Amino acid sequence: MEKQGYVLDISNKRLHHEIYLSDARKVAPEKMKTVIWRPIRKESMET
Repeated sequence: MEKQGYVLDISNKRLHHEIYLSDARKVAPEKMKTVIWRPIRKESMET
């Protein structure tokens, strides 16, 4: 991410998102899958 010129853009209004791909009632804990999205933005040239 940083090598491509992006930085984290987390604030009180922009948080990460978790998407659960597995049903916790049906899948063993070691086989559960989750996607985590973290907000990013292009780093400005002024920093």
